[in-house]
Amino acid sequence: MNVGNKDKVVRAILVVGITIAAVLTQQWWLLLFSVMLTITIFTGFCGIYAFLGIRTCPYKPTVKK
Repeated sequence: MNVGNKDKVVRAILVVGITIAAVLTQQWWLLLFSVMLTITIFTGFCGIYAFLGIRTCPYKPTVKK
């Protein structure tokens, strides 16, 4: 997971705006972008963030026993 809660809220707001814009302007390719953002909200993982080494969620170290 590399997408934090604040980032998820921003993405959710963008999804609503982009979806409305896509429907009103009939630019259906915008829906693909909206779906991509929705997937990152639910999975908590962004491939672009991983590639760039960005992490907006708090780091939780694993405890080894």
